[in-house]
Formats: sequence, C-alpha cells, structure tokens
Amino acid sequence: ADAQRVLGIKVTASVNNAAKVKRKTRKAKSAAHYNDESSGWSKRSELPFDDGRCDIDVLDSLSREDYFRNYYTTGRPFVIRDFVPQAELDAFSKDRWDSTEEYNTHRRAWQVGPTAYPGLTDQEYCKAEFTIEDLEEAKECEEMPGIPMEVAWHPEEEEFEKLWPMYKTMEDFYKESGWRNIESWFGPRGGYGDRFAWQVFFGGDASGATLHWHGPAFNNLYVGTKQWRVTPPQYRGLTGMPARDAQDYLDEVEPDVTLGCVQHAGDLMYIPEYWGHSTLTHAFTIGAAVIVPLDYHRPREISFLFVHINRTGGASIIKLLRDRCPNEFLEEDWGEEHSTFHTTAESFINHYGQDVWDKVHTFTIVRHPLARQVSNFFQLVGKCKEKSGLCKQRQVPESIQTNGIDGLTDDEKINAFHEWLVDMYAAYPPDNPKHYLFGSKAQGNQENASFNSTQTSWLVDHNDNIVVKQILKLEEIDDKIEEIANSIPCLANGAGEPASNSRSKAIEDQKAKIQLPHEHEAPPYPDWKRFALNEKTRSIIEEVYAADFRNFGYKWP
Repeated sequence: ADAQRVLGIKVTASVNNAAKVKRKTRKAKSAAHYNDESSGWSKRSELPFDDGRCDIDVLDSLSREDYFRNYYTTGRPFVIRDFVPQAELDAFSKDRWDSTEEYNTHRRAWQVGPTAYPGLTDQEYCKAEFTIEDLEEAKECEEMPGIPMEVAWHPEEEEFEKLWPMYKTMEDFYKESGWRNIESWFGPRGGYGDRFAWQVFFGGDASGATLHWHGPAFNNLYVGTKQWRVTPPQYRGLTGMPARDAQDYLDEVEPDVTLGCVQHAGDLMYIPEYWGHSTLTHAFTIGAAVIVPLDYHRPREISFLFVHINRTGGASIIKLLRDRCPNEFLEEDWGEEHSTFHTTAESFINHYGQDVWDKVHTFTIVRHPLARQVSNFFQLVGKCKEKSGLCKQRQVPESIQTNGIDGLTDDEKINAFHEWLVDMYAAYPPDNPKHYLFGSKAQGNQENASFNSTQTSWLVDHNDNIVVKQILKLEEIDDKIEEIANSIPCLANGAGEPASNSRSKAIEDQKAKIQLPHEHEAPPYPDWKRFALNEKTRSIIEEVYAADFRNFGYKWP
C-alpha cells in the first residue's frame, strides 16, 4: 500500500509492463577508478552515474559506541569505505573463481532472474540457465529482452571456507573479516546464528535488486560498483520492476524521500530494518549480504561481567559460560588491545559505563600469589618456541627458550623458577612503569594508572577501591560454583539449553549437576608449594603481592 500510495509503484508490476520513465543523465566516472584492475572481471558499463553522490553518512570506521548512539537508535543507514580486507577481495577475483569447481565462470550454469528473488514479486526465472561468463557479458534472456539477469543464493556454513578460504574457523571469520562488526557490536551469535540470512549475489552491468525491504542487513561489495537508492521505512515499497526502472522512478517522482549513494568494491553498506532499498550495478559485480535477526540486532542486555585474571583458572569458567549461557555471556574486542577475555574492572567501567557496572553481577576468581606466579612461569616457557619475543621480554632464560624444560628434573625446574623470579624483579620492580609485566601482559589495561602485577589491580576502580561484587578463590571453586549460579541462573542450564528467566525448581535441581570443566592438563611442574622453600622467592612474592595477601586472606604455605 505504501509503495502505490507514496511512490506510485504497483507491487504486481512485471518486467514486461513496468512503468517507463525518462532516465536522468548521470555523471560518468572512469572505469579505472571504480573497477579494481586486479580482479580480472569486465569493467564495461553502459550506464553513466554520479559517483560523487552519497546522501547517507560516509565513514572510515565506526566504533560500537558510536554505532548504537548515532545509527542504531536513530535507524540511519551508512557506508564504511574500504572496510573489507584485501585478502578477502582477492578471493573474489576472476582467476580465483575460475580455479574452483563451484564458481567456475564458464562451466557451471546458474538459475538467473530479472531480480534477485523473482518469486517474491510474482516474477519468473529465465527458462535458460546462464554461466557466470554469460552474465559478465550481459547475455539477455530470450523471453525477457532488455532486462539484465542476476543470481542470488543462500550459502550454507560449509560453503564459507570455499567463499572465504583465508579464514580457517568461523571464529576467525567473525573476528577478522569484512563482517567483523557483527559480533563486535551485537555479541556472540550463540543460538541466533542459524537464523542469519546469508546471501551471495552477482550480475552483469545494469542488473540489481529492485525496490524491497526486510530486517537489518550488512552488505559487502567485492567486485564492481553499485548504485543504491534507499527510502525511510514509512516510504518503503516492493515492486517487480527492473532495478533501473525502479531507481529512475524514485529519483524523478519521489526525490524528496529518496537517498542515493555509490558503493565501491571493499565498502560495507548498512541498511537498517524496514528501509526500502534498490541496487543498480555498474559493470559486473559480486557481493554478499547478511540479514540479522531483529532480536539479535540490539544492544546486548548485559547481566554479568567476569573479570578474568590471568593464570587463575578463568578459562574453565569461560568454557562453562560459553556452554550454558551462549546468549548471555558477552565476548567482544575493542580499541587496539582490549578484549573481554582479559579485562580489568576499570577497563570494563570505562567501556560500558559506571551505570552498567553497578547494575550487573560482577565476579572473579583469585589464586594464591605464589601458585599464580609459578603457573605464569611455566605457561611462558611453553610458548617460547612460537613467541620468542614475549619470552625475551618476560626474562625467560635463553637456555630454556632454546631447549625447553622437558629434560629437566623437578629440582631443576624449581631452581629455574627461582632464578627467573629474581631476574623479573630486577627488570620490573614495583616502581617500574611496566611493573605489570611481572604478573601479566598488558592486554590494553596498562592505560589504567592502577594496573600493576597484582590480582587486586584487576578488581579496583580509578580510586583504587575493589568494586567486583563476588570474589572466589580457585582453591575452593569446585565447592563454590553454585554460589555463582545463584547470581547467574543460566549456569544451571544444560549445555546448549536456552537461558531461563526464573529461578524455578528445575534450576535449583540443575545446580547440583553443575561441574566446572578443567581446560588444561595437569601442569608440567611440581606442586607449587615446593617452590615456597626459597627465602629470596618468599621475600619477592610477599613484597610484590602484599595487597593480594592482605585482600584475599592468603598465607605463606
């Protein structure tokens, strides 16, 4: 109804009786500018257009905070230029596609139509199937002369490694690819992932998607150039017109409610829910899009935050949260180094705000300072072959960096630890600006003045007050796990079960079944208490970690 009343477009319009409109002359730009020479695809385009037009915000980058403040709450579209990694663009080159069986340009034939999904507007697919080479050369469908053809399909997850081979896992895909903003902004996919509507599309010059609308969508362009027309939700519409006719109609009949923008290869285009939009290609194009569920596309309701101090057994807690609370457990990266995996209370407050921190349940696990430092040493030693720079920075002896510790006796391992501790204290004494390296890597937390080697420094605000609500000891964690479940009900769910909103008897019954998974094998070193016999070690540990002994009630063994 909106389309007919406001835009004058009949929803049932077919490709054979679509409204004819006078086409505007648009400013052409050079093919070399809007086609990547290295892609190998045809650069031929018959349609002039105004490359300088973009009525929506054009960005170089966009943080999570700015997205929710400036675009989510206001429902505004935007384009981020040059957002897609170059390796990802290279994967869609003609040479690379020709080298595959699935996307070979002249052997495989595809079902093509005048729009991406003809059935949605009572259209028909072309009776003949086309190769990609046919589309690239703008071959016409016999029964639809003059109408450019397009292909769109929904890839299954197993196809991702063929389309995006540079990402070895789905975790890498969502962290590094041109789709990295999705989990960064909305959190882990969890139970939402199977409702993501992925699509890949390609077509020749002057093909495209006619006017339509749906839920929020992220669109990446890999090859060619796309001309967008978008309309606010109250002016959205659905039509069977070819994309070129629909766009010209919008430009000429409803210019006051029509926004335009040109998307180039490497750009990310974001279209909010219910916005009408149409695309028109210039030269051969390949792109992909994902429509995300509305109940996922929102600010995550944070119910708890886990301050994961290094070497305190937190990986086991994270495994439990991932298994039992997939929709509640928030994992994301921000800034240059920050990650929820190892973030202090002060960094959480700086990122999410004091109001959120005060509202949600916060908890952590601490460990005897000596046991943590022993674990630190042997964990570092295990990484020396792959991270020699880290081991050098953290003063691991060269002989151990080279030879490891597998051939050492228990007594030799204990002596190696004592020597390392003395070297670390000399390199990073308490008054050193990088004193935190005595206990951990920076993880981005070094920007906080309170951050140092102690566990206490992970738990304080900018006034050095401990602000984490629940502090549990690793030595007691198996007996205390139910205390966490009292504040985080989803922990009582079985692995993969949906979260519960009530503390029913079923949850109470499940609490007895909660078992903490142990992520790491038995450590390759003697019991940590054997390291307590050296007086120099005792002196250093008690000095450096005095706050931890005092705040958590630990005693020297």
